[in-house]
Amino acid sequence: MSDNRDVRASLLRDFIFEAMEPIERDSAAARLCLANDDDVGARYHLKRAIACVKAAAATFKELEALLGEREAA
Repeated sequence: MSDNRDVRASLLRDFIFEAMEPIERDSAAARLCLANDDDVGARYHLKRAIACVKAAAATFKELEALLGEREAA
C-alpha cells in the first residue's frame, strides 16, 4: 500500500509543479497591463494566476492529507 501512496504523492507533486508554471508569466503580464492602464488585460491575467494558485493549493492540501495518512499508518 505504501508504494501506491508514494506514486500518488509523486503525481500530486508533479501536478502542483505544472499548475504553478503559468503564475510567473501571468503575474508579469498583469503588472505590464497595469503599467499600461489596461484593466481588462490585468483582470484576465490576475484571474489566471489566481486559478493556478487555487489549483496548486487544493492539490497541496490533498498531498498533505496523503502524507498525514502515511505518518498515522
